[in-house]
Amino acid sequence: MGRYRMVRMDGESFRCLWLENIGAVSLVTGRNGKKILRLPEGAPEDSAEMFLEGWKQGRHCREWETGDELRWQGMIREAFLEAGEEPVQVTMDAGPGVWGSCEARRQGIHLNAGLSGFPLASGRSVLMHEICHLRDWEHTASFWQHLTSLMPEWPYWDGMLRGMAAVKRRNQNRSGMRG
Repeated sequence: MGRYRMVRMDGESFRCLWLENIGAVSLVTGRNGKKILRLPEGAPEDSAEMFLEGWKQGRHCREWETGDELRWQGMIREAFLEAGEEPVQVTMDAGPGVWGSCEARRQGIHLNAGLSGFPLASGRSVLMHEICHLRDWEHTASFWQHLTSLMPEWPYWDGMLRGMAAVKRRNQNRSGMRG
């Protein structure tokens, strides 16, 4: 088993585990009702707090505004330059349930159009994650180190997006129960 430590936030305790062979950050409730945050082995030490802060803040989003499309285009250009990768086509057509995906053999990156309702930095975080897949297809320790070197605050945005997804699912479940 990898390293672990306890983190307290807003009066709640979280057991944080850094584990090999996991592909993403996940927040689960253990059999004893305690919260467990699982992080990839290569994630930085402060990523637990960053993820949890983003997850707690995940109830906030904003509407798409005039000029956002131009900001997205600029951000996409800058992200490829910063990563030192040759640009590939980026489309806003990722399937439901995923924030982004990367096609094999540099065919393209797909982002979820729902990202447009969140702060631009959250979309940049997803984009940088997918750009890292152009170099490292698997979620290896070197993948997480590369992502962290490009965008150290990725755990915050990952937590915020996961928090928003949980709120959306909960709201859909509640509205589905009324019908």
